[in-house]
Amino acid sequence: MNNNEKNQNYVFRYSLITYLTFWVGILLVGVIYLLTNNELLMRILTIPLSWIPTIVLLVMFKKLLPNENKKDWVKKSFSSKINIGLVISVTFAFILSVGLTYLIMMFSDSGVEKFDLSSVSLSFIVTEIIFAIVTGATGEELGWRGFLQCHYEKENGGNVIKASVKVGLIWTFWHLLLWFTSTADQPIVFMINHIITFFVMTMSLAVIIAICYSRCRNIFIPMWIHFIANLSLALVNPYFTNNSALMGGKLWLSIFYVVVAGIFVLWHRKQKHSTD
Repeated sequence: MNNNEKNQNYVFRYSLITYLTFWVGILLVGVIYLLTNNELLMRILTIPLSWIPTIVLLVMFKKLLPNENKKDWVKKSFSSKINIGLVISVTFAFILSVGLTYLIMMFSDSGVEKFDLSSVSLSFIVTEIIFAIVTGATGEELGWRGFLQCHYEKENGGNVIKASVKVGLIWTFWHLLLWFTSTADQPIVFMINHIITFFVMTMSLAVIIAICYSRCRNIFIPMWIHFIANLSLALVNPYFTNNSALMGGKLWLSIFYVVVAGIFVLWHRKQKHSTD
């Protein structure tokens, strides 16, 4: 087995271990929730699970990146100057997507409550910000984008889009058990809507993150985009009070995500052609 085949084997093992560890953890958390019916405890227990892509990477580091020093590699991942214009642009795109989704649904579905700033709890906002920071945003991105995205870019001759599709598929199906555990008590139509829209949004998000990361090789960029995407959903979700509103909202948001991803792809190609 040559070095390239060994590397591919280790990357496959990385993905497999990341999947199995996460899925076993989700099942254990599910059992604990059934026994305690404590939602806050469940959310706290999911925090270390969201760090599994990074933990597995660090444990397998010498196999996956044999020519790198672990400490130096992590430092290097945060060392590039942050592109503030890029951060502002992508933040605006997500806020606009969620805002338009909310407005469309508010005027078309009685299950969407009117936004009232006086009714917003500061403790709710702070809690959601903390959970958005310590879970997916910081926990996953060194693994998915810091390692896996860069690996597949090298494998595909620097093609960011192709690499993002591969990472997106791995990232999307990593959540597979959550598709069913989070909709187990819902009608089948709600479950189907959730799976399809989750797939579309996560794949679109993978493309957006990869393009932005290719323009600014600081892992803060993927972390920030992941954080904004998760937080915006968490903050607007309570205003959707029934299944009809939730399904409609997810459908519209997935459409906006595809549009945003398409705009970023066009921008990426234009930038690439101008530098070739």
